[in-house]
Amino acid sequence: MKESRLLFVFASCFLILSFPVLANPASLGAGESDMRFELQEFDKKALSADALGNWQTVIHSTLFILARTTEIYRGPLRILVPDQKEIVVSLYNDGTFVISSGLLDYIDSCLFNDEAISIRRMQTIDYEREVMLAQFLVPEIAALALGQNLNAPRLSQQVLEADRFAPIILSLAGYDPKLYAIWLKNLSSLYSKGTETEAFKSWLQSKPSPAIRIESISNSLINIKNISSEYSLILASMKTGTALKDASDLLTNLTEIYPKSTYLFRLSALVNHKLWLESVPETTLMLKPMLPFADEIDLSRAKFIKLLSQTPQKHPGQYYMEDQDSIPGNIQYFMKASENYKKTLTYMDDPLIASAQAQLLIWSGNTSVRKSAMRIAEESAGLENGSESFLARSNFANLLYLTGSDYLRCQYILEDLIAETKTIHTETNRFVSSGFPGDSRDMLLNLILILRSLTDIKKAEEILPIFKTQTVEKKGTSSFRNVRIGDNQDILTEAWGRPAEIVYNYFTETWFFPSLKTSVLLTLEKTSTKPVISLIRIENGSPVSPGKDIRTGDSFDDFIKAFGNHVYKTGDKYVFLIDENRLSVCNLYGTIRNMTAGL
Repeated sequence: MKESRLLFVFASCFLILSFPVLANPASLGAGESDMRFELQEFDKKALSADALGNWQTVIHSTLFILARTTEIYRGPLRILVPDQKEIVVSLYNDGTFVISSGLLDYIDSCLFNDEAISIRRMQTIDYEREVMLAQFLVPEIAALALGQNLNAPRLSQQVLEADRFAPIILSLAGYDPKLYAIWLKNLSSLYSKGTETEAFKSWLQSKPSPAIRIESISNSLINIKNISSEYSLILASMKTGTALKDASDLLTNLTEIYPKSTYLFRLSALVNHKLWLESVPETTLMLKPMLPFADEIDLSRAKFIKLLSQTPQKHPGQYYMEDQDSIPGNIQYFMKASENYKKTLTYMDDPLIASAQAQLLIWSGNTSVRKSAMRIAEESAGLENGSESFLARSNFANLLYLTGSDYLRCQYILEDLIAETKTIHTETNRFVSSGFPGDSRDMLLNLILILRSLTDIKKAEEILPIFKTQTVEKKGTSSFRNVRIGDNQDILTEAWGRPAEIVYNYFTETWFFPSLKTSVLLTLEKTSTKPVISLIRIENGSPVSPGKDIRTGDSFDDFIKAFGNHVYKTGDKYVFLIDENRLSVCNLYGTIRNMTAGL
């Protein structure tokens, strides 16, 4: 017991010393005044959304795919498009991305040549813009992921390191990673030309020559492929909630290669936070926290649902803020998550990561740290106002309850957020949407648990049927090219043939069908001797349809007209119940980007 107590004292001291605020030390060093001046000048010349036309949504969509779906960054990401011919593509430490209009004109000049453009191609022209724009933006996102100082000119070695990481990001984002080398080869011709590419001169001369960059990638192809596979395994583990310990080990190994990578810090914080949550009984946690990651399957929800069949727990009351004897659960996971949250927030502000950190540190066992965590949770919730995400505000409501601070305010926040999830966000301003990585069903679940503990059983019983409708298992009768959720692998093979690739962990198999632009998650269930289909993921450009001739790339409004309104939101998607099947749809600025059956 003495040894355990010493460990707790050390842990508490560490937490107090390392607890960050929502400030960004990296942006306060050298180059801060220059950066502010540059951004002020760009802001003066920034084009309006109307002037940008379709380019506005193309830019937003590209950055959402590169930064959000890869889970590299969900913090504030502001777009400025100054009206100037000189090429500028720069991401700053404050989250501002500057993309000059000259680059957009160049992309359009490449796509809209003198030849007549077919009506069919015009229907996909915005996606062609996106794919080409992604090659210009991904080196900046790679620099962010690697933890490079975005406010200072980057050394040649840093540019080459970002180049080698860029194909990894493109692959994780669903783009063809081979396009990056092709893009660099195209830059080679610009690099050698004269006045006709004057607009590119300053941008190109600030970096190593395209030939050197191509050689750097060519010499690292095997490493790039292997590392890309490891990141894919980590993201798959987090999405399905399986093999998290393996994911944690992979992250530790990757940190040896990328010791300053904020991407790895972020993923490691979330993985270890999940592992810690698994080590704590649901009766201790009382409510289900949300983490800023777009899950597909959340295995932890089941243990909180079990609380609904038990005698309601008493509300915690003010005693919760008293010093405790120890941190519950596995302290190693707790400390590792805490350390990586700190590293992530030291680099760039991110209200959703700060909110998750507060959810962890509220269990620190130290009154001072808990009170600091409460302040951070409230700040994060305030910064989230007006965004699509509801995660930070929902988490703040949880802490209002757990600390006994304000039960009534807690209920009001959750009730307002639950009502808000019935709406569809379509507006596009200067900020890229953070998405909604949480699951709105968790807010319903927590509200029911809170009402029960406060003896408002009648109100809890009124909400319970809604929650049950949203969480009941849906096998479904809908067919996706003769394949259904719940079919075994033999039926899948008969209908779609053998996959081009299979990725395994101890719990799942993911089969990839590139020709159909789909992937299928199979799991081994007790009722079957062979793996069965749990999820069918339908990617952008897939010919597979959920019915009524609706496909990815179509208007989200058309989907609603065909199938009705969504039932809840989860993992950056709107979820619909269709023919006893659960279909989730990613609505990216009015367009169906991808769909998943079986969530």
